[in-house]
Amino acid sequence: RPPAMGLCNEDTDSSSSSGSESDEVVTRIDQHLNRPWRLRRRIGRIFRSCADTQTDGGARALASGVGWASMTVELSRELNLPVEFFSNADQLFERFDFDGDRLLGKAEVVKLVKYVLRQRRSELSDNGDDRDSFVPMSNLAAEGYTIVRELGRGGQGAMYLCNKSMATSQYCVKFSSKSDANA
Repeated sequence: RPPAMGLCNEDTDSSSSSGSESDEVVTRIDQHLNRPWRLRRRIGRIFRSCADTQTDGGARALASGVGWASMTVELSRELNLPVEFFSNADQLFERFDFDGDRLLGKAEVVKLVKYVLRQRRSELSDNGDDRDSFVPMSNLAAEGYTIVRELGRGGQGAMYLCNKSMATSQYCVKFSSKSDANA
């Protein structure tokens, strides 16, 4: 993998090169956010290698400090994003410590990383990139669901009771129209 690159090169005065670099970073962020299962798997792999302590229940966890610092560096490298993206992660550490144990478990780390990516994506968009974020289109059949029955319909979409192939439980699936601003 190529080394992570910074967003801003202080030696460069060309706005077009920083703009295209910014576009490339936005594209990489979109690719990560549009593949949530893959992103979660990558974060989990890095988390396992960087977890430096355990919770009272024996689960792996990250404490702020060396483990968290190495996690942010590895995230930057693995996701091919500037290490500066995670510069405020120390402040966010406490915010995402949902159970107040001063440790982050895997689920908390995944939520923190997704939050940072969304925030950075938004910041880059505010700097002149007025593209809409990509929202993937799909349907129930493509995702492996079979509709049992419609549960309800309202201003925010329709809710269906579904079976998923290769699963024994049933799922409630909500569908919203992309064109419906109320959803």
